[in-house]
Amino acid sequence: MNTNLSMAWLREAVGGIKYPPDRRRVEKELYAHVMQRNRDFLKDGCTEREADEKACAVMGDPVEVRRDLAAIHRPFWGYTYLILRLLLFAMAVWGVLFHIGGFLKLGQYLVPLSAQAGMTPDHWMSQNGQAHSGDYTFRLCRAAYAADESGQTWLLLELKATTPDPLLGGPYYSALWNQELQDSRGRVYSVKPLSQKELVFNTRILLGVQDLEPGADWAVLTLPGPEGPAWLTVRLKEGSE
Repeated sequence: MNTNLSMAWLREAVGGIKYPPDRRRVEKELYAHVMQRNRDFLKDGCTEREADEKACAVMGDPVEVRRDLAAIHRPFWGYTYLILRLLLFAMAVWGVLFHIGGFLKLGQYLVPLSAQAGMTPDHWMSQNGQAHSGDYTFRLCRAAYAADESGQTWLLLELKATTPDPLLGGPYYSALWNQELQDSRGRVYSVKPLSQKELVFNTRILLGVQDLEPGADWAVLTLPGPEGPAWLTVRLKEGSE
C-alpha cells in the first residue's frame, strides 16, 4: 500500500501540537482513520496512488487541521499535567525516604541513653517532676548513679522535652547548657548534657552530674529559660518511687 501522501498529510496535520505525548496520541488516531480510508478506496477499485490521494482529500486540508488541532491541544495543559506527575512522583519518593529515616530514628530511640553515653547505671530511681521553659515542657523521668568507662561516678538525670507544635523543631536546648544542681545540704554541682534522642513531639535528654557527694536526700535542678528559671526536684535515695 502506497501511503507516502498519507504520511506527509499526517505529519503536517499534527505538526502544530507542541506537547509530545498529545502529538503522538493524536497522530496514532489520525493514522488509523487515514489507513481505513485507504482500504475503503482500494476495495472500490482505486489504485494505491488514487486511494492515497482520495484518503487525504477526505481527511481535509492538513493546514486547517493543523490549526484546529493546535488550538485544542495547547502545551500549557500538557506541561501542567507533566509537572503534576513529577511532583507526585517526588512526593512519593520523599514519603518512602521519610519513613525509612523514621524507622532508623525509631530504632535509635529505643537504644538506652545511658548506653549511648557509655554509662552503666546501678539502679534507676523513678521521678515525677515537671517544669516549663519557653514553649517546652520538661519532665524528669528517672535518675540513677552510674559509672563511666574510666570508673568515675555520675548522677544521671533523664529528661523528656515535649512541645505542642512540631514546627518548632528540637527543644529549647539553650536552657540545658547552663544548669546547676543543688542538693538538700546546699552544695551546688554543674550539670553536663550527655546525649539526646529526638522524635517529632518529644526529645529524651540525658544529663550528668560528676562527683556528687553521697548523703543528700534530694536536690533541685535549675533550668534557665527565656522567661526565667524553671526547677525540677530530684529524689536521690535508692529505691525511691
